[in-house]
Amino acid sequence: MAWYDGCLIIFLSFGLGCILNIISTQLPQFLLGLPLLGRHELHPYEKIFPFVFTACCLFWFWHFGFDWHALGACIFTAFLGPLFLIDLKYLILPDQLTFPLLWIGLLFNLHGVFSNIDSAIIGVIAGYLTLFFIYHIFLWLSGKQGLGHGDFKLLAALLAWTGVEFLGWILLLAGILTLGVFGLKKIFQENFNPQIPFGPGLALAGIIILAFGNNLNTLTILISTALFGG
Repeated sequence: MAWYDGCLIIFLSFGLGCILNIISTQLPQFLLGLPLLGRHELHPYEKIFPFVFTACCLFWFWHFGFDWHALGACIFTAFLGPLFLIDLKYLILPDQLTFPLLWIGLLFNLHGVFSNIDSAIIGVIAGYLTLFFIYHIFLWLSGKQGLGHGDFKLLAALLAWTGVEFLGWILLLAGILTLGVFGLKKIFQENFNPQIPFGPGLALAGIIILAFGNNLNTLTILISTALFGG
């Protein structure tokens, strides 16, 4: 990748990251009927989002090269970033973001960019139903809601991109990441809130799978390193 290509990617992705940051902070306020936020009311992780998104776009073009894979991965991240931030702060996953993510994933896979279309369609169905049944089994056993309906839709949207073969991997990674956040909050947060959103874990798991899913050996090493330190 030439230096001028990198500069163009940085310029475009940072601008898009700023727009996505506005969406992630103001869309939930609008949906919940709350006043719009000023910049001074944003959390630190919301303020650095454009920089993180820019780094992700640079990674995708470095990883895939200048082709449809890189473009699709940037679009994938453009939806998952706001979903990550919104669920982390408000515990909601707006349909205004999850449904377009799902349909765009299917459109890309009509031409087999990340997976074949049959696997993508089956993934949408299997992803939704898997969390649907887990939700109702947990509700029946405990009388509590362990998941939100937005989680069903987000997993379905992720599998529209990756295909059904990564269903187990995404759930495994999302579970590990969510438990990690739960543990850190319990250790460091004085007023501990046991309600931890599953959406951010799903979003990060989807990005990891899109990057390393075709190299499961690398993915296995990353997971074992994260869990056991080597």
